[in-house]
Amino acid sequence: MNLVDMANDQAVWPTGRLRRRAEATLRQKLTEQDEQRLDRILRMVAAGEKTLTPAQSAKLTQAENLLGQHATMLDRALADNTLLAEVLAHEEAAMADAKLSLILDGREETQLLVDRQVVDEATGETRIEQVAYGTLPAIEAMPGPNDISDGDGGTIRSARGKLVDQRQAARDQMASTSPEAMVFVLARAEGS
Repeated sequence: MNLVDMANDQAVWPTGRLRRRAEATLRQKLTEQDEQRLDRILRMVAAGEKTLTPAQSAKLTQAENLLGQHATMLDRALADNTLLAEVLAHEEAAMADAKLSLILDGREETQLLVDRQVVDEATGETRIEQVAYGTLPAIEAMPGPNDISDGDGGTIRSARGKLVDQRQAARDQMASTSPEAMVFVLARAEGS
């Protein structure tokens, strides 16, 4: 069972919440009372006061397996959560890059097209045509230099220059995404 849904989660899980979810999953199969009872039996065996019956030995093995699965599940959830943080950071950076590129570079008027299946009445053949269903208006690029003179021989960053810096930071963030995270970035993009 995965505690972190890499395909759909939109926020990183708090570590404490992941721990509680893993604990709840464990407790569905091994109650706290069962664990305490087995612990008490083990202490008695260690002290030489008791010998394990075959049933107690089997129950102990089952409990150890469940505790091991719990630890593995929690480790995986914590690792997935770290990976999810990287995926979400990449997605946020991609949105910022697109928005800033639109502001800085503008765009020409763009027709919105949709594929439509058409049957030729004369031949009966089916073909796909692209049909316009609207347009996105043109957006002018943000004018001006990236740096302006401060009047004392130096320069200061203009509003445009600051947006260029923000876009570069977003692109740097995207470029630093690990290959493992990119697998999920692409899968999430295909699923949306």
